[in-house]
Amino acid sequence: YRLARIGNLSNIEPGTRLPLVVWFGGIHDELEKGIDGCNHEELGKCASSPFVLLAPYPPEGYMWFIKKGQKQKPFWTWVDGEYDPTSVLNMAQLIVRVVREHEEYIDSALISLVGFSAGAYAVTELLAFSDRQFHIHRVVLAGVHGHGQPDDRGISQKRRNNMDNIRNKLSL
Repeated sequence: YRLARIGNLSNIEPGTRLPLVVWFGGIHDELEKGIDGCNHEELGKCASSPFVLLAPYPPEGYMWFIKKGQKQKPFWTWVDGEYDPTSVLNMAQLIVRVVREHEEYIDSALISLVGFSAGAYAVTELLAFSDRQFHIHRVVLAGVHGHGQPDDRGISQKRRNNMDNIRNKLSL
C-alpha cells in the first residue's frame, strides 16, 4: 500500500490528525499501481479539506476478495473466481495496521471507504464483515451495476446452482 496526503496542507496545525479515505478501484483502474493508478492530484484540487488517501493493492491473483479463476481475465473473475473470506480479514487488518502505524496524523474516528465498480463490491464486503476493528465514518459507492449480464449463458454449472439457490431462498 501507499499513503498520500491530499489537499491544501498549508493551514493545518502541526499535530492535526486528518481523515483517512481508503480507495478501492474497479477492474480497469490499474489497481496494481495503487495510488499512482488513481488521479489523486485531481482529488486534491476538489477536496474541501485535506485528508490521507490509502490505496491498497488487491492480493496477488485476486480481484479484491475473489480469487481469479482459470480464465485469468479480470472481467471473468466474477463468473469463475472463488470468494475468499480470509482476504477480507486481511484487508481489514491492513487498514487497522495503517491507522495504528500512522496515528500521529490519521484520525481513527474519520475513516471513509470509497469504492468504484469492483471496488464498490470490496467496500460492501468490508461493511458486512463483523470483525473489522475500525469505525467507518462514511461510505461512497459508485459504478454499482450488473455490467450487462442479462442471463446465465456461459456461467458455469456451479454458478447456476448458486443462482438457483438464491432465487429459491428469496422466492424470486
